[in-house]
Amino acid sequence: MPRTRRAHQSPPRSRRRARSVIPAGAAPLLWKETAAILGEIYRPGSEARLPSALRFPPCQVSPTEVTMKRVLLLLCASAIFPVALEAQDADAEIERALLAAPGRMGAEAMVLQLRSDGTADVLREGSNGLMCWDNVGRPGFDNPVDSQCTTEENRARLEQNHEFLAAGGSEEELEARFADAEADGTRAESVFGSIYYHVMGDSPEAIRTHTTVAVPGATGESLGLPESGGAGMLWLMEPGMTSAHLMVSGM
Repeated sequence: MPRTRRAHQSPPRSRRRARSVIPAGAAPLLWKETAAILGEIYRPGSEARLPSALRFPPCQVSPTEVTMKRVLLLLCASAIFPVALEAQDADAEIERALLAAPGRMGAEAMVLQLRSDGTADVLREGSNGLMCWDNVGRPGFDNPVDSQCTTEENRARLEQNHEFLAAGGSEEELEARFADAEADGTRAESVFGSIYYHVMGDSPEAIRTHTTVAVPGATGESLGLPESGGAGMLWLMEPGMTSAHLMVSGM
């Protein structure tokens, strides 16, 4: 099974992404129609076959005006297509991130995009306090499908994790980065008792679930729970650390 980092074990700049007003799925149609128009405009002897709104009669406009209109049309098309495709990519990432949302909570959850430069953007605002994100492509996450959700109050922890991982380095360097923050008190903590919902797998139809409860700083003694697990047991992992969390075998 591929190794997978978990957000509670291991960010805060937020830039709003301008959302496209072009409906999802419209980009291919826009491209096809505009490409056809451009093809007609640039085909020799094509003026007579174009709609009157797109004809450039030589008796009414100069060659320079015709060229400028064509250039402007091409520039408009160049501006529209990237925005439409970006909107489609964002919608697909939102859909992947929400795979981890419990029940109907995904409908009003915030969705974050964890960027390769170590920053995070809000892809979609939320209203119910749940926050979800897609892990695919991040360092240490090798599954074709991998997403997580937790409370928005854990955002600082998530963004710090992502910043540390995106900085790169060897496994030893990554571990030292987390350990140093743990030792000097700068490690962001999850909210005590907050839940992390995690799904992973080879496809959306074949995913495994993994649910943990964050209990930063807790020990087996303080909670009265074992620090090693077994079948059907509730137990504590990484006791005494900010990453301490409850595990349920089979979940």
